[in-house]
Amino acid sequence: MKYILIIITTILIPTIIISGQSQVEIKSHVDDLIKEYKIGSVPGIGGAIIKEGKLVHSYVAGIADLETGSKNNLQTKFHIDDLAKQFTVFALMTMVDEGTIGMEDDIQKFIPDFPKQFLGIRVKHLLNHSSGLDDFMLIHRLSGGSVSDYLTKENALAIVFLQDELAYKPGTDFSVNNSDTETLLMSIIIANVSGKSFEDYTLEKVFTPLNMKNTLFVENNNQLLDNVAKSYEEREGEYYRKEILQGISGPTNLYSSVEDMIVWYSYFSQTNTTPLAKRVRRLDESVMTDDGDPYITGWGEMRLGQYFGHAERGLPKDWQFGMIGGYSAMMFKFPEEDIVSFTIGNNDAYNGSTAMNSISLHMEKRYTEPESTDPNLIITTPTTSAKLSYWIGDYYHEKGGFARQIDVKDDTLVYRNPSSELQLLYLGNNRFQAIVESDDKVFFQFSGKGNDRQYTYVSSGSDPLPFRLYQKINYKKNEMEGYEGTYYNAQLSAIYRVAEVDGALVAMTLGKEDVTFTPVVKDVFNSMTPQMTSIRFKSNGNRITKFEVQAYGVSGVEFLKL
Repeated sequence: MKYILIIITTILIPTIIISGQSQVEIKSHVDDLIKEYKIGSVPGIGGAIIKEGKLVHSYVAGIADLETGSKNNLQTKFHIDDLAKQFTVFALMTMVDEGTIGMEDDIQKFIPDFPKQFLGIRVKHLLNHSSGLDDFMLIHRLSGGSVSDYLTKENALAIVFLQDELAYKPGTDFSVNNSDTETLLMSIIIANVSGKSFEDYTLEKVFTPLNMKNTLFVENNNQLLDNVAKSYEEREGEYYRKEILQGISGPTNLYSSVEDMIVWYSYFSQTNTTPLAKRVRRLDESVMTDDGDPYITGWGEMRLGQYFGHAERGLPKDWQFGMIGGYSAMMFKFPEEDIVSFTIGNNDAYNGSTAMNSISLHMEKRYTEPESTDPNLIITTPTTSAKLSYWIGDYYHEKGGFARQIDVKDDTLVYRNPSSELQLLYLGNNRFQAIVESDDKVFFQFSGKGNDRQYTYVSSGSDPLPFRLYQKINYKKNEMEGYEGTYYNAQLSAIYRVAEVDGALVAMTLGKEDVTFTPVVKDVFNSMTPQMTSIRFKSNGNRITKFEVQAYGVSGVEFLKL
């Protein structure tokens, strides 16, 4: 095997020591985390630790191009996928600051052919993720497409235009936590208003002022870039080139280097008092409805930078990740500690553990809570099996379109979803805490009587998800024949054949994986597929005429029975 050396160097940002650890200790610790990329000809990884706006340690290892053998270095460009959204939002906010556009402007002012049914979406609704628009990638997948398909901005915008009506009045609610549609529209507005391509505008108005010399958006991932890490996927221990066909800059398609990301995250420190840093730190503000309500999901509280605030072992933390092709990018930011850790790579692996573990020497002394929930420390209230059994049943979340089960096992209430089971410890007043293998605090609050029983699910302070009791229907063989047939959506040019297969209802479309559904109640079926979480059949008399798709990020999509 060919051996390579990790490249460790410093850049023009002062370095500091944290928690009394020497540079040798920190380097040795990080080297151990990335040792697999230091030996052999394999794609690699890079990252850094920034404390109080200053570089603590940077690292990079592995091969950028397996064909030429060129190594990754601090200036090597990596695709950082969803981390691109921070910069797209910052670019739009730059235009707002310049007075070129206003927060209250209707976006139809900047996208003239925007459908009339979308009236009322303002610039602030894009920034606050409260537009009421569907997620275009979920709609694309619903039409039979794939996340790996080649899409241009024109394709994506055409998909957005297919939505018949908004899911809610803009500014009153939030969309699915993936903000691809809003950041797509931001990039189009920026181009239309500036008279330049989005790529040229951000290069001139964002990356040059920020002194990020190796960062740029691209429209085509196959365009020739100098010193770029190529995308690879691993199959049975071998690496193969993985082409990225995504042609949409704004939500994604940003390349950056370790050196430039150090510069970017140094602006988030409160020690940086420059006007530019203050503008960057506005990305840390929470998104809001027009009434001032924040958006708190299981991922955390969404920020204007389209990342999430979610406590880590008792400490406030912002985080974001992106994975596309063989690239992976991860960011953790602890505001109270004023420390940032990030990783980027072409190693076809999730790099979050490297980013988090690289600062463990410092953070382990700061955490206020254990790494995982200790059930022995939860103060429980005695109860009886009879009282627990009262909550047994099947429960349904209407908005998201998914079903869950509550049962009793070994005198303990348990929560079941299709892939896991959690024990629930009784806290009193019909409130339970789940035993989870993380530091998340997951609570269930039960209420109601008889057939009106319900519970709310809250994970680490998230907005409550309501689930209502329902009487699950079980079909016998051939009882689902009425649902069978061919269903068509003309706008999506999509056809699904629905059939009963081995006692389950299955939706099939050409060239794509089948979607298997389980029954919920009469005419309603549930799946584990994000774009078709639930389908509801409608009838005219005794004949099924269509089904409607129900899922987060998808609203009002109907397939008519042929």
